[in-house]
Amino acid sequence: MKNLLLLLLFIPLVTFGQSQTVNGIVLNGRQGMVKTGDLSWEDDVSSLTVAILGKMDISIKDKEGIAKQGNRYLKFEFSHNVELLGETNHIAIFKAIEEIDGIGLFQGHVVLEQSGFVYLVVATSFSNGGKTADEKAIFNIHRNLGYMIGRIISPIYSN
Repeated sequence: MKNLLLLLLFIPLVTFGQSQTVNGIVLNGRQGMVKTGDLSWEDDVSSLTVAILGKMDISIKDKEGIAKQGNRYLKFEFSHNVELLGETNHIAIFKAIEEIDGIGLFQGHVVLEQSGFVYLVVATSFSNGGKTADEKAIFNIHRNLGYMIGRIISPIYSN
């Protein structure tokens, strides 16, 4: 009986612990991702994090500029516009300057605005090295960013 009670207490955490509601938007990671922290999800090879920058007016140029901001550990690789759900957003892709044991890290950024709130979405993915592995890591980043763009911009299409 005690085990049954523990199981019944645990089920709601598993069922509802993956999503977070922020500013009326239900956010979660793609299928197969596990929640690892506040607005953060990951799987074996990638992660997805949302940072809320606040409520503000922001121009398309400002969104692009924020997306392209890296840090001293990242090297800018390329950026491009992507049109999804009738909106154009700018994605910037970075690669970690240093590899660890032959494993590289790619990171992608996109800045979104919904109902006056601005969100920075960061996706990462690992590469074992080589062109094919790097392309797969960049594909994973685009898949994760695309998923979160759908969740934030038009939640009705993201299920």
